[in-house]
Amino acid sequence: MRSARGSSAVRCHRLISVRGAGILSAFHRMRPRQENTAASDPIGQGKAWPQPPGRWIVRMFIQQLFESPQYYLTWVVLVAFSICVHEFCHAWMAVHLGDRTPARYGRFTLNPLRVMGPMSLAMLFLFGIAWGAVPIDPRALRGRFGRFWVALVGPLSNLVLAAVFVPLLIVARRFSGSGASNPFLLLPLVGVRANCFLFVFNMLPVPILDGWTVYESLIPGMRRVSAQARGQVGIVVLLVLFMTPAGRFLWSVSEWLAFRLTQGGGVLFRLGGM
Repeated sequence: MRSARGSSAVRCHRLISVRGAGILSAFHRMRPRQENTAASDPIGQGKAWPQPPGRWIVRMFIQQLFESPQYYLTWVVLVAFSICVHEFCHAWMAVHLGDRTPARYGRFTLNPLRVMGPMSLAMLFLFGIAWGAVPIDPRALRGRFGRFWVALVGPLSNLVLAAVFVPLLIVARRFSGSGASNPFLLLPLVGVRANCFLFVFNMLPVPILDGWTVYESLIPGMRRVSAQARGQVGIVVLLVLFMTPAGRFLWSVSEWLAFRLTQGGGVLFRLGGM
């Protein structure tokens, strides 16, 4: 769910609606892994990385409510929570740097009805896709890199959330088993995977996502791209990601990150004698 980025921004009274970074979807197909070697075990128990049940396709997401309601509800709740945290961090950083716009528009909150809105929530329930938006005024931000920090803090919040879920996942797997239907394992598992995806997705250098504003702040040449071109390119790239197999690569990268985070957490647990 992006926020605070100028390139992806939708202008409204010269404000930037930071959005896009919150987009998350179940467009990917989740394929269970078959390996059972210790090398593939992120927790160090000689068991494969736990996989959620079933394969997801955007148009079929609502079917999960009937086929795997526990997983469906866990995904919806955690995605909404992660998007709200992402957008709240955008808003907090903007306010911290002198822009009170998020507070004036009632977006300095974790309330999904304010941050995401009815349409985004409906899309989440039906298709597993959601987004959030926080308006900012770049002119009110203090410092040369104000927009940079406002844009970066959103994706970083998702990386931090993923890291927070890692020890919960390790503990749940050690003490309650590794079955995909294990309710104690399901919540931290989805938390790690969803937030890793949000981080990777939002850091893409694509107009309308946080990554564009982050890189644009460091590469001045990117600022010469017109607002119209940014919007057109952003929509095309998103369509390619969500409607073609290219999206699988993005999911694979986020899965790799989730695996490495969990693997690193397992190492720390072993070093701590836990």
